[in-house]
Amino acid sequence: MNESLKGVTVLELTRSVAGSYAGGLLAANGATVHKVVAMPGDATPFTCARKQLHESDALMSLLLQPFQLVLIDSATDLHTRTFVKRAQPRALFCDLQIGNALDSTEEVLQAVHGWSALTGHPDEAGLVIGGSPASVVIGAHVAFLAMAALYNDVTAPVTVYAEDVLTSALEGAATQYIAHRAERRRYGNRHQGLIPMFITKALDGYVFIGAPTEEKWELLARWAEIDEPLYATDEGRARHVKDVEARLAQWAKTQSVDELVMVGQAFRLPFAKVQTPEQLKQCPQLHHRGYFKRRIPWQETVLTTNRGTHKPLQNLRILDLTSMWAGPYCSRLFADLGAEVIKIEAPNRPDGIRKDQGAFAPFFQELNRNKRAITLHLQQAEDRAHFEALVQSADIVIENFSPRVMENFGYTPDVLHALNDRLHITSLSAFGQTGDYRDYIGYGPTLESFGGLAHATGYGDTPWLPGFSVSDFAAGIHGAAATMFALYAMKTTGVIKRLDVSQYEVAVNLLANGVYEPVKKQRSLSASSLKTVCSRLVESQKVHGAFFYTCDDFPRTVHAAPTIGQHNALYKGSDSHAEHS
Repeated sequence: MNESLKGVTVLELTRSVAGSYAGGLLAANGATVHKVVAMPGDATPFTCARKQLHESDALMSLLLQPFQLVLIDSATDLHTRTFVKRAQPRALFCDLQIGNALDSTEEVLQAVHGWSALTGHPDEAGLVIGGSPASVVIGAHVAFLAMAALYNDVTAPVTVYAEDVLTSALEGAATQYIAHRAERRRYGNRHQGLIPMFITKALDGYVFIGAPTEEKWELLARWAEIDEPLYATDEGRARHVKDVEARLAQWAKTQSVDELVMVGQAFRLPFAKVQTPEQLKQCPQLHHRGYFKRRIPWQETVLTTNRGTHKPLQNLRILDLTSMWAGPYCSRLFADLGAEVIKIEAPNRPDGIRKDQGAFAPFFQELNRNKRAITLHLQQAEDRAHFEALVQSADIVIENFSPRVMENFGYTPDVLHALNDRLHITSLSAFGQTGDYRDYIGYGPTLESFGGLAHATGYGDTPWLPGFSVSDFAAGIHGAAATMFALYAMKTTGVIKRLDVSQYEVAVNLLANGVYEPVKKQRSLSASSLKTVCSRLVESQKVHGAFFYTCDDFPRTVHAAPTIGQHNALYKGSDSHAEHS
């Protein structure tokens, strides 16, 4: 059992699934969580495993013992809030604002916050993504922020706003709308911007086919024998998307799912099985990594025990070797809390989220605010020396490469730890660092197909992709939570860890009880438009700023995302290797 949070005592008074997931994540990582259950239906195996459950009338006796953390949500009435605060004056209170918590079902959360507006056929009602992805990502944010506050000895109450969390999940749709009034709509059963990235029928089941770049398209086009000039560019494939998908669908029907996935992944194409819950329960990758025993989407390795000086969040130095969405979101959460986050990009291959707008792409701004940026070519001796000097002064390295990339650079965890024995290492790869799938590549739709979300979503028997890569967003917050829990363990026990976060396992977590129980596919007949959701977000930010939380003891400043290599002079100078304090 994971014991990162051993010794942490939590009183959970939440009624929402999101609040209960937060408490469950803390319990699964070693905290002692006492949950007050108002009704028997509040205690589901997915959210209440490892908790100590109590009936409502036991609250009075529970309050005779001290708690470090109290979790409440919108369903916690004013009388109970006041009474518990008086009884627990030294506890940190974390309050989840989630509308009417008792009525905030998964369907309502997705419909009200724009998820269903982006998911489904453009001529049909929007879809509810199967499982409990909205509740899970909200809960993970609550758990992350609560532990960040405990780590930093915060005393002021923390409030988390579910609406802002869920709007941030929309893969740049909100930032694009606010910046340019560009309103994204439902694209159907495919990725909204990369072509081809869609689900189709194979000989014996459904398969996700992906070729998101021109280089990967050339491989797929030759394999499927549709290597035509008409489809050679991104623009050409976008103009002829229905023809491209129709020809690939016809080709896929002649081959088995396993054959397509095995050969596709050998070509470094993000192909995936569309797995059912039954297939998930038999998946060799999940069993190899012991997912069903721990039910948290990461593995931990203890590197050493080092009773060094505890650093508050604003004194942490984080080396950010991430790109696209999941990794940058993970590291930005720490940048918002005041940590020094240094974004490292290859000069010839900057973060793809920049696109052709550099630091001014709205989604890049959202993911990389409050960071600094340098360029390093890790295959050149001079830049390797700069990187190693930074490692020696860093507290955390976060990377989201495929497992073999850091190995090819020569920077395995052992090498990094030899440079700095106080260094935490967080890896956010598609399938984890171990197992038969470790070298598979995956984009959001790959993981959502493998992880069961696509199977649980749709109008009928045909599986359907979410309208945005929710698994990327979820991987980012789970990576941040894992790192935060490890930092807390370092503070209390001196343990330094390597964290192996599997985005595939995160996607399975989003399915929640759907792994074990049938999931009814749902349409959403009352989905809010993106315009409505973004208008509410703008009004919300006028009240509590550009954050999904308020807390008087945390920073409130926002600095623009950096240009490529903006801080090279600062970190490549003669004193850049100095010990960071």
